[in-house]
Amino acid sequence: MKNMTIVALFSLFLMACSQVRDRSGIELDLYPITASLSMDAGNVVQAKRQVDQFIIEHKQELLTDSIELFASNKKQRQLVKYTHQKLLVIGVSKQQISLSDSTASGLFELRMTKFHVKSGQCHYVNYNSLSTMSDDHGCNVESNRWTSMTNPERSLGSIGK
Repeated sequence: MKNMTIVALFSLFLMACSQVRDRSGIELDLYPITASLSMDAGNVVQAKRQVDQFIIEHKQELLTDSIELFASNKKQRQLVKYTHQKLLVIGVSKQQISLSDSTASGLFELRMTKFHVKSGQCHYVNYNSLSTMSDDHGCNVESNRWTSMTNPERSLGSIGK
């Protein structure tokens, strides 16, 4: 009984001397990446050709990014309607497309935006830093977790390329 009491007191003493830090999440930065097509819709036929070419060149991005269509006059609204239909035909979701009736420049504009998630820089863990609790030891795990959620194809590294 006396040994059990000594062991319990010694364990309590060791737990009272340990360092405990609150876990904090990693820092994430969101960077918007925007590509756009701006033009005057004076010649609707030529403008439709440019829209078709833009859609062909950027099909993969258009399927995943958010898209905004801007128009300020009747010809541009006609081009917005045409572009909206073309986007739906190639498989873009209606929720990804937003329409607006005004632009600052007075031009037809198709703008697509995607957000790139960048996690904070992780420091190397060494033997000495484990005892001081100064580094964030879960940074690499959290960074990899965010990479796999936002861009699963990139988390595999060179596999599948």
